[in-house]
Amino acid sequence: MTARRSTGRRRRSAAAAPRVGLFGLLGSGNIGNDASMESMLGYLRADHSDVVLDAMCKGPDGLRERFGVAAIPLNWYQKYEKQASGVSAIALKALGKGVDGSGRRPGSVGTMW
Repeated sequence: MTARRSTGRRRRSAAAAPRVGLFGLLGSGNIGNDASMESMLGYLRADHSDVVLDAMCKGPDGLRERFGVAAIPLNWYQKYEKQASGVSAIALKALGKGVDGSGRRPGSVGTMW
């Protein structure tokens, strides 16, 4: 049996360019996230230059200006930010942990599904 070597490139139809969407806390100034994104952009632009690229991220303006990527804001967390903190949120999280663990035997390992 012989191994087939892949070049990493696939033939694509001329009908429609594939779409690639980046999602996350990108463009927000986090060095690690932004470095990962820059690496991915470099790969996509070098090996898949025909893709349509856009993003849903925390810093859409910076992404547009710095990299020329169409981007929209990722704002869902702001809507729920007040609900996710405070004494009531801590109490609900503790209750949830208790409920999650109540169906298992002590020392059991595995998923609940």
